[in-house]
Amino acid sequence: MRSAKNLLALGGLAIALGISGAVDASATTLLGNTVEVSYRFPDINTVFNGNTVDVVVGPGQEISNFPVGDPRTNIDLSDTNIYVTYNSASTWTNTSFNGLQFFDVFGTIPNITQVSINGATNLGGFDASRITFDADHIWVNWAGLTFDQSTIVSLDVNGSAAAVPEPMSLLLVGSGLLGAVRLRRRSA
Repeated sequence: MRSAKNLLALGGLAIALGISGAVDASATTLLGNTVEVSYRFPDINTVFNGNTVDVVVGPGQEISNFPVGDPRTNIDLSDTNIYVTYNSASTWTNTSFNGLQFFDVFGTIPNITQVSINGATNLGGFDASRITFDADHIWVNWAGLTFDQSTIVSLDVNGSAAAVPEPMSLLLVGSGLLGAVRLRRRSA
């Protein structure tokens, strides 16, 4: 009988441990992580004039006058946002790809699950079809679009994060442990 009670208590503990916690989808954090930013032109696989820079995301603007040799943009990365401003007025050459790639250098950023255009964005013709991403990359293509010094591209980045135990899950785990300890004491 005691072994049945022990199994029941351990089963309750296993069930409690098996309950998944809530996941905060907005928990992707770029802050403190190293991001490689590269300028891609004339296609997504070609880095323009070797323009690749690694930055640690922190307070303040990470990149000014980018790409080198054609300094048209400034890039500020924050916890969950990529904010791009422009230094001049022109039209991006219309090719298969003309824009930025962001890459999680060390694989420390939670998997990217969503990139959306923030309402601050005012680049005419820029829509969701110009953004592609996977777990570790974001590509932003502004080929053929016109910009000036008042143009802004602001992207919100979301992703998966570690499960955060719900209060009820913690209560069940605690109850299971308490039951297992009580049954062990009785059987001793």
